[in-house]
Amino acid sequence: CRFQDQTGDAMTTTGEEGSDVVLWLDHGDNNPRNSEGAFATLADGRILFAYSRFYGTGGDDHGFADICVRTADATGRGWSAEDTTLVKNEGGCNVMSVSLLRLLDGRIALFYLVKNGLDDCRLRMRVSADEAASWSNAVCCIPAPGYFVVNNDRVIQLRGGRLVAPASFHRTRKAAPRKDDYSGLDGRGIAIFFLSDDAGATWRESKDWWALPERSGAGLQEPGVVELNDGRLYGYCRTDRGCQYELFSEDGGETWTPPRPASFLSPCSPL
Repeated sequence: CRFQDQTGDAMTTTGEEGSDVVLWLDHGDNNPRNSEGAFATLADGRILFAYSRFYGTGGDDHGFADICVRTADATGRGWSAEDTTLVKNEGGCNVMSVSLLRLLDGRIALFYLVKNGLDDCRLRMRVSADEAASWSNAVCCIPAPGYFVVNNDRVIQLRGGRLVAPASFHRTRKAAPRKDDYSGLDGRGIAIFFLSDDAGATWRESKDWWALPERSGAGLQEPGVVELNDGRLYGYCRTDRGCQYELFSEDGGETWTPPRPASFLSPCSPL
């Protein structure tokens, strides 16, 4: 999948004939941006793609957006011609940053941010037991109020069943900051992880959270996590220090080692 940031999403498949575009979700009138998507494979082999479809005139991160879907056949071709709205905008700004996850119990989980403003952005979860034909009511995965960023396609389920949602917390610098006043939001992210041991019915914070242990304008932003073969969790975060920073957990995400520079050199961009 090749993403065109701020303008559109191009999906590609690679085979003997090489790489070619099979669906182009370009922006247009009353649709300034299409971005932050995730895939799921349905039981009949079809592919489901969910993404943030912005509407109106504002295409920044606080513009208005719904979550829409397209479907394709099992080869990744034959995409549906029209969008279907999966989640109508529930926030003062938008719903965005989708994760889709096939749970160990067979259901499909849908995660997304509900963004109301610079002082309120939190993750929600819905589940489907009928292959995305219908969805449950939303559960809030982040108990405390605040501005939490969870990137698209980031929530994972461990082999033991625990769900882990990696988040970056950004504190507010002003009371009720306007959504167009970015000086009201601290850009220095704090890495924190949210855990569920009952398939998403209830959630709690990890015991540890970490700030970047040096002066930085970015802090630890847009984290991700993977489960390693030895059972440890590997976490990684966007920084402005010229590389990603990494941290490890040996207890399923409860506690984490201090962040340190990783081998992944990068600008201040998600991995």
